[in-house]
Amino acid sequence: MTERTITLRVRRQASPTAAPRWEGFSLPWRADLSVAACLAELRDRTLAEALDSGDAPKRESVAWTECPGRCTGACAMRINGGARPACTARVDELGTDVIILEPLAKFVTVQDLVVDREPMVLNIERLRLGAQIPSSPPAAASSDPALAIARCTRCGLCLEACPQVNERSDYLGPAPIVHALLFNSHPSGRANARQRLAAIMGRGGIADCGNAQNCVEICPESIPLTEALGTLARQTSTLWFDQLLRR
Repeated sequence: MTERTITLRVRRQASPTAAPRWEGFSLPWRADLSVAACLAELRDRTLAEALDSGDAPKRESVAWTECPGRCTGACAMRINGGARPACTARVDELGTDVIILEPLAKFVTVQDLVVDREPMVLNIERLRLGAQIPSSPPAAASSDPALAIARCTRCGLCLEACPQVNERSDYLGPAPIVHALLFNSHPSGRANARQRLAAIMGRGGIADCGNAQNCVEICPESIPLTEALGTLARQTSTLWFDQLLRR
């Protein structure tokens, strides 16, 4: 009986400026195997081959970002055309033994499946406006949209899924914008609440949200992003009318 194998076709790229190329890998199938486990096995196999031979590896292991202990979305990539965390993508659920892996398309590729999320993080931090907001997340069961945003791991999946985030648009994306609601809800951030609302009323802000709702469906932390965006839309409208009356 022929042993069942998994074939990974990985879009590899040595650096942000290097030309991409495709490379294939074969692994033995196991029950309950995830895509992240496949990549970890490739990494371990490459290291083991190097130790056994005493030489440098014949080829570099595939670069990817591993979730730190739980599913945070850090390992997010495009798997057979759809963006999702690799740690929750089960091979048997994909319906094929040929798995195509690519980096997220809305970010610059650093190497292989690793992308640069720094521009998104900087857009979030700009809205902080110096406020000291605790980094510890609330209870996972929190239903308050503002508190739930603290669970954001900055994985970037909401930007990847958003059709408004593209090369022709300045839209910042759901994650940066909803952080205005989190920062405004905290006592240390309320003093600059109007400034944050004014910031997301500008170019690339809340008005560019197309309400596709893809973001809330893809978020690995189940943050109510569309509810948060709706709240901010109402708040910015109120601020706009207030500014109009003050003229």
